Amino acid sequence: MEETFETNEPPRQIVQAGLGTTPDRGILQSVWFEIPGNCDLDCPYCFCASGGLDNDPENVAGVGTYEWKPYEEFIFKPLAKQIRDWNDASPEERVERFGCPPENAKTDEPVRGKIAIPGAGEPFHPKNRELALSLIRSANSLGLHMTVFTTGHWIDESLAAELAPLDVVLLVKRNSARKEVQNKLAGMSPNHTFFDRREAALKTLMAAGFNKPFGEPGSPAYQKTRMGVVTSIMKENLDELEGLLRFARENNIIFDCDTILERGRAGECQQRLTDKTTELGFRKLQHLDRDLYGRSWEISATYVGTACDRYRHHLYIDKRGTIHPCVGCIADEEHGIKAIDLGNIKEDTHALMDAWNAPVMRKAIRPWNYEGPCSECTLPDKGVCFSCLGRFRDCTVELNRESTGPIPSIGCWNQTVKPK
Repeated sequence: MEETFETNEPPRQIVQAGLGTTPDRGILQSVWFEIPGNCDLDCPYCFCASGGLDNDPENVAGVGTYEWKPYEEFIFKPLAKQIRDWNDASPEERVERFGCPPENAKTDEPVRGKIAIPGAGEPFHPKNRELALSLIRSANSLGLHMTVFTTGHWIDESLAAELAPLDVVLLVKRNSARKEVQNKLAGMSPNHTFFDRREAALKTLMAAGFNKPFGEPGSPAYQKTRMGVVTSIMKENLDELEGLLRFARENNIIFDCDTILERGRAGECQQRLTDKTTELGFRKLQHLDRDLYGRSWEISATYVGTACDRYRHHLYIDKRGTIHPCVGCIADEEHGIKAIDLGNIKEDTHALMDAWNAPVMRKAIRPWNYEGPCSECTLPDKGVCFSCLGRFRDCTVELNRESTGPIPSIGCWNQTVKPK
């Protein structure tokens, strides 16, 4: 079973930092933010359609020599301040001032803010590397835990040594253990160097101890492991998912497996599976994880091992500074998908918290205010929801920061209909 601690705080790592384990405390607790889209791969399922060099003058980091200070000023500091204010408050003040549910107002240890870089480019690409390192150090200096999604192939012994003392979890792309398949899923030729460099990086990170516990047990910085592998279930890797799971479990590595989010290039990706095939693939993983490793979890149409709970603690910021409820709420105009925009962080230290307290967050997204199939489901009454704002919201219907709901939904395969 997943490791537990003697605290009201749930385990920190199941899939990603805090995902599926973060209680509603009435406050923003996690932020994902994009950096410039520099990337030398061409993955067919890339939600942000990155590739090549990014010289967009609208990037938060600017152009030329990238600046990390705007991220610190407009994301890290506002988040860290709210977390600090919540930790300093009494349980009664947490309920009254922050809207924290009474059952979550008491904790045996401080709440920790969590941030992540999911893209839009590769964080350790030569053009992004110094920016990424500066951002990790800045976040740590403010008491924030950092997760970085990476293709892995730019990580060498030197970079691993720089990252080793930092409070950072590295989630490395590993769609396949077969060279030809992995290179194809990275948009590269069969004999491209990506696969070999990525495999070398995994060995380098394990040699540097990233798959070992970090920090003192019970301390805010403690992690069972600081290393994960990331994949999406696709046609080309369906037959090897069990092997990918075994590799992760047997090496104390996080297994972050999800379904393709149909944004960017993924909107036309030929690797997508039917719901039935996806469910059967996940069912095999569920049985393997239970029978061999003693881990029990419910099947969902988003992540292996957990359901997404970001609606109650999270915001997402694109590379130009636009704030969204989550990555599933970015736009894809080519496919008729409308964004939910909550403002922009540029030059406004209040923008992040204003977005968190926008009407659409307070009255629609955070309280599960749905219409359509999701409104007929019994699971939310039990405190459980497997829905997804990116996959099961009717994304053709426009919502903005002033919307008060309900959110139009199309339902998911976990739906349990209320009796008439």
